[in-house]
Amino acid sequence: MGAGRRGAGLYRPRHQPRRADPLQLRPARRDCGAATPGGRGPHQQRGRPRGVPAPVGHGGGVPGQNQRPGLQRLPAGDGVSGRSARVSAGWRPYPALPGSTVTGTLLQWDAVGDAKHAPRPLLAWLPPSYTDSAPFQHRRESTACASIPRNPSSFLLASARIESETTGFNRNPSYSADPERRYPVVYFHDGQNVFDAATSFSGEWGADEVLTDLAREGLEAIAIGIPNGGERRFHEYSPCPPVAAARADVPPGSGGGADAYVHFLTETVKPLVDATLRTLPGPESTSVIGSSMGGVVSLHALLTRPDVFGHAGLMSPAFWTGGDFALRQSEAAPLPAGRVWLDVGGRESDDPARAAAYRQDAARLAEHWQARGLGERLHFREDPQAIHHESAWRARLPAALRFLLTGTVTD
Repeated sequence: MGAGRRGAGLYRPRHQPRRADPLQLRPARRDCGAATPGGRGPHQQRGRPRGVPAPVGHGGGVPGQNQRPGLQRLPAGDGVSGRSARVSAGWRPYPALPGSTVTGTLLQWDAVGDAKHAPRPLLAWLPPSYTDSAPFQHRRESTACASIPRNPSSFLLASARIESETTGFNRNPSYSADPERRYPVVYFHDGQNVFDAATSFSGEWGADEVLTDLAREGLEAIAIGIPNGGERRFHEYSPCPPVAAARADVPPGSGGGADAYVHFLTETVKPLVDATLRTLPGPESTSVIGSSMGGVVSLHALLTRPDVFGHAGLMSPAFWTGGDFALRQSEAAPLPAGRVWLDVGGRESDDPARAAAYRQDAARLAEHWQARGLGERLHFREDPQAIHHESAWRARLPAALRFLLTGTVTD
């Protein structure tokens, strides 16, 4: 991270002005003390490390920074309203931005929201073998997608490997593709940091490059990036209000929005994805992954909606922001039926006590699951030199995705 301060990115810096909540919603508060499988957890945002320019997005190690979804600055198309979702008319090629690092086929849906979540862009990375002669034939009806046009003329597939754009159909000649093939899906929180450095807060995960490399091994999946809710990031990702040690660094009233956010994922985002892309929709083929507070809400999604999310990646989870809520919630919930990737770095914060809390909380959760018999469905990894930063999560992402998709453990 160079001159960047380790662990300085979980919260918003005190000097940074807060933005108004566009929806004027009052967050519901729930005590972290009564953990249940449907309980709520702490909210976290990240501040900009010193020496690291802050374009737009998320990074670092304390929950309270202005996490503006970087993709809001992209031009949007006309929107339409569904019965339970506000969405734009369809997928379109991801707009090239100065400094963009995107590889492969990346699409953008301009605006997806619900009553509690302001519309935000949605990103979809498609594997190299993906082709579709009728990409918007809605193979499954869903309430969230009831008002989406069946064949919007604006739909284009754009590929970095093919220099042409054709409405509704795009074939990569390097692959012998099956137009009826369906794919597993990985849902990424903090989606503005997943594919493109031009929209990231302090670096991207390079998920498109990682998935391209995995595709060369015959392992292909669709990746969906959901940008965070800006100033509401901590609230959206946290199952309960923050403990006293975290409260000073997060926006007042934050915490407890994870139930609503997971509902947004399961009732709006996923139905849209399943209705418009060739997915394998079952929980055995659906993973959710995130870092820091994104790791916290990934656990919450796994425990509260195991019928939707079968596997979860918890990278540097900031469990300490909710005290022992995550552990008690895990104790009260059924054992996950799928795979869990859990990792933590040894240098998650410059504060020794906070760095120790990251390590201890992750280790306690791993011990709990192993004691209950999760066995080889859990992979716990500690990296003594890893910091709380996108660069560390990018380094661990290839192994994490391979494990979530196949159960194979690699270095």
